[in-house]
Order: sequence, then structure tokens, then C-alpha cells
Amino acid sequence: MYSTQIVYRFEYPRGRGIYHRDDRRSVADLFTMDLSRHPVPDCDSKLAPMLSGMPDSEFKTYYFGFCSIEQLRNWFYSDELLKKLHAKGVVIAEYECRVADVLEGHTQAMFVRANSFGKEQYDILHYFKLEGE
Repeated sequence: MYSTQIVYRFEYPRGRGIYHRDDRRSVADLFTMDLSRHPVPDCDSKLAPMLSGMPDSEFKTYYFGFCSIEQLRNWFYSDELLKKLHAKGVVIAEYECRVADVLEGHTQAMFVRANSFGKEQYDILHYFKLEGE
């Protein structure tokens, strides 16, 4: 038996992430990216050493997410932004992964989604108790 890790991610119901190349513009219109809060993986000092020398073919097997709800909320800290994501049809996806398939950084995580065991999806407003606001 092996240890598992839950990874959280915002995505559309069919699994496409909100930063997918087709959606970057629509998501970018929702908020301004502060690179000090939203570093690219190579600039996350905990992820960078794990990525050093990783072949592109391996890097492309990873999807981005968060190892905790706290990490996700530090990235998406605005309740107004969460409401806007919800209005675009975005949900919270929760993946169960082998620990060996997860790279945890300070601000985000990377995981091999193809190897995940299960996935649950949650409504953003309900999950964060933002309904009725």
C-alpha cells in the first residue's frame, strides 16, 4: 500500500483548468496576477529544485493544483474572485493521488492527474459558504 495526498484545483466540470491556453484571457480579465503571490513554478523556491533538469516530456504529464485548501485560498484570496469563477462555471476539483505523484511547492503543487484515483467536484459558493452574499 502507498500513501495518498489530496490535491485541489479549480477547473471546469469536464476537467479543463482555468489557466488552459484557451481560457487564459477570460481568467486574466478576472484579476491581476501579482507574481509575488502567483509565481511561475520555476520561481517557487520549493518547486524549482524538483523541476531542475526535468525533461519537457515529463513536465507535460503534470497538472497544477494545491496541496491544501489553505494553499488554494492563498492563491485565490478574494471572495469576489471566487464568485466570478463560479459565475463562469468553475468548480473545485479534489483529486486523490499517490504522494509520489505530487510535487508540493510553497504556493502551488503539481501532480500527475493521469495517475489519480478519484475525483470529487464541489460548487465554489457552497464550499466556501459564500451563498446569499
